Amino acid sequence: MVSLKQYYFDKFKWSLMALASSSCVQKNLLPENSMVGEEIVLEYEEAVGENLERIHEYIDITEKQLVLLRDLDAYISGKSGEKYAYLWLENSSLDDSEWQEIRSLAMGVILAFHWEMEIPKALYSEVINVNGKKSLAKKEKIEVASKKA
Repeated sequence: MVSLKQYYFDKFKWSLMALASSSCVQKNLLPENSMVGEEIVLEYEEAVGENLERIHEYIDITEKQLVLLRDLDAYISGKSGEKYAYLWLENSSLDDSEWQEIRSLAMGVILAFHWEMEIPKALYSEVINVNGKKSLAKKEKIEVASKKA
């Protein structure tokens, strides 16, 4: 059984690696026809929580790391709304300057944690056709402990 601390740490690290990856790598993390930008950012948002509360609760972080993470978080949050919907919903935007900035900011956080950049594992293992609808299956099934680590 994986503790909540380990679960959110793994999700946090995966999302940073995915955010920092090239568009080609990002597109291979999800099934064909996925909205890649949206899926990766949703994983990131789930990992860090609103106002980075999960970071404070589950991740050991230095002030320098937190400053860099806040910069990344503020940049992503600043690209919300209908004006920027294309960034998250159109895979062709993954090569745009906004995504280059996201990659740069994510890489800064990765380096601040002293992690080596690695290609993250695919988020989903397969697309399952259920009653004519496609459904995504998570790569790994994880039992999360109800108690904090």
